[in-house]
Amino acid sequence: MKNILIFQSKSFDLTWPNVGSDGKEHPMGKDVAAFFQKKFLERGFKPTYIDEEFDGWEFNVEVLNIDYIVHVRFLTLGNALNDYWIVEPRKCVGFFQMFFGKKNTFSDCDPVIKALDAISRELPEVEDIQWIDTDQFEDYLRLAREVK
Repeated sequence: MKNILIFQSKSFDLTWPNVGSDGKEHPMGKDVAAFFQKKFLERGFKPTYIDEEFDGWEFNVEVLNIDYIVHVRFLTLGNALNDYWIVEPRKCVGFFQMFFGKKNTFSDCDPVIKALDAISRELPEVEDIQWIDTDQFEDYLRLAREVK
């Protein structure tokens, strides 16, 4: 299932955190998360506040009575021509279900993927937009590790 949106756009802040900073620098992508959050709101959904994660930003949104997490981050593959914004939706699961139930929280994401796909058509100055599956994304991650 193609469940991860990747794209390139220079319309969002591409400022890297300072090298040698005290670790309090924020990850890139809050403005990208805010774009998607705003577009969900404009469509009548009720997204939550944007929360900082170690590698990006995320918010929750309910689509067709199902709670989802939308995680946004930046992935660099060595040069600006190969750097991508990543949008990963996944289904929210409860504590017990996370440990004892279905492990794949990427399944049952069709409703939020359809909404994200519609929103992605409004991205400013977008290039190379595509939906990929988790195997393809793992290939991108391997390439990113090789570049570093």
